[in-house]
Amino acid sequence: MPSSPRAPVSGGAPYSAMRSETNTPALIEASFADAIGLIFAAEALPRPTRTGWVCSLRQVAKAMDRPPESIPARLTAIGWPLKRLHHAQLGMESKTLTNHKANTRAALEWLAGDKELPRRGTPLVPTWKEPWNSKLPGN
Repeated sequence: MPSSPRAPVSGGAPYSAMRSETNTPALIEASFADAIGLIFAAEALPRPTRTGWVCSLRQVAKAMDRPPESIPARLTAIGWPLKRLHHAQLGMESKTLTNHKANTRAALEWLAGDKELPRRGTPLVPTWKEPWNSKLPGN
């Protein structure tokens, strides 16, 4: 029976603990590690919010078994991996994992900043924005 990547390997440490950080490819966008630094330094956020978001980003990175430097700080990039996490496999309560997921989403949305940006795709150019908005229900 093949062993799982998390199974202890000869030295007793899980595979993820033995993985070299130098093998992690550099991202061309902000990573969880960058997000942690930015959130921690943001004086505009209340301290409990900062510590909660930083804790959740670290816990989600740990749950994904990846270093924070290798995870893009973008919701569309981590959406499916975040949904696939299961509390029983991680050894935590369901509500705890749900709170970490919600805090991670809130932190990444705060980092994105601009509330006018669509969740997917790019913003419409002004010539298309008015016709599009007029076709939406309720307008």
